[in-house]
Amino acid sequence: MSDNKIQFSPEAQRFAIEMEEAKQDVKVPELFSRTGSPREKIDEICILRRWNSHTPSLLNVWGGGYFIRWHNHGTIIDPGCSFIRVFQSEIPYEVGDVDMIISTHDHVDHCQDLGTLISLLREYNKWLDKQNKPPRTWDLLMSHGVANQFNSPLIHPDNSPFLRWNRVLSLDDVEQVQPLPLITREKTRSGMSGWKKHISAYTFFCQKTIAQDYKYQLQLLPTKHKELLGSRTAFGLKFKLKPGGKTIIISGDTGFDDKVNLADYYKNAHLLILHVGTMENTVGERLKDHLGLDGVTKILAGIKRSKPKLVVLTEWGYEFGRIPEPGNLGHRIRFTKLVEERLQTMKIKSYYAPVSNNQIMKKIPIIPADIGLRISLPDLNVWSEDENNGKGGFIPPDRIWVEDKGEELHFHTI
Repeated sequence: MSDNKIQFSPEAQRFAIEMEEAKQDVKVPELFSRTGSPREKIDEICILRRWNSHTPSLLNVWGGGYFIRWHNHGTIIDPGCSFIRVFQSEIPYEVGDVDMIISTHDHVDHCQDLGTLISLLREYNKWLDKQNKPPRTWDLLMSHGVANQFNSPLIHPDNSPFLRWNRVLSLDDVEQVQPLPLITREKTRSGMSGWKKHISAYTFFCQKTIAQDYKYQLQLLPTKHKELLGSRTAFGLKFKLKPGGKTIIISGDTGFDDKVNLADYYKNAHLLILHVGTMENTVGERLKDHLGLDGVTKILAGIKRSKPKLVVLTEWGYEFGRIPEPGNLGHRIRFTKLVEERLQTMKIKSYYAPVSNNQIMKKIPIIPADIGLRISLPDLNVWSEDENNGKGGFIPPDRIWVEDKGEELHFHTI
């Protein structure tokens, strides 16, 4: 008898047979293949973020990230705390709809679920193999800090065959950063020992390769934000859709710096997504790594000549989730209203906060974001849960108003 064979009692043998039968009966996880009534898949950007920082991991509340679907290609951005849970439950997509993951920096709320996603891809391809289907490959783009943090799963030979690109994108020549090793498919640890730089110049790679495969141009934007690894390696994102011509800008986590005018990089955005962080303290000290009230208003003031069609505020600290007192606005809405009021004192009256259901204004809405905020592409219409007799539908952004219940935001039709 082979050394690998186990001698079972008759009872153990019966149990083993039952377990083999149970394996065959287990349904495919919904993340692999959606079951039940299919929901419509369209070109859109889905906001899957609620709270930032480590709070979702500690308190079992929602964190998340973003998902862009454009021309049948899906891009995950910053899969942070509880991203997979949100992705699985809130939008009509599955692992097979993902083609690329972009992770802008190595903080937990922007990359915690990346390693699990890579493992899921491996298991998904095992499932495809049993159905005699070809494996799926993903393209990964990341900062230096993310590459260092997820080094082991990225280079593991069970994963690397399915990672078609594995690029560390850099705005600068950051020589002090430990580079990611060249991806290898060798089966032994010694085969992984040849370390080489794996850093791509973002200009050529993003403008040529990504534009060809994903039908959008991608540009990295500077941020004032430290990774765990160090500074000058995190980045924001600018997508220019082809065809359609609409430009989407996600600021990423960044502070406002008078020396580097971020507004210069955000001009001509049609959809501008800004990361708030929190509210400045009572003495008005500027936030170091997030925009806050001062940064958001200065950016919007700086792009007043090239007005976006829609502004979305996200990356909220958990303190914004306190339940508002009866008759008062919720805290995310209060912040958005403060942005509107501060801009008006700067004599900029083209923006407004959609806080009530009787407010039709031919101005640019500033919408606080939450899980469930969906924006169709390229027209930038916004999902309202009121449309189609409560089934939901997309409407022009100036017809949306937002109800803030503390933990949740609801998006309604005026």
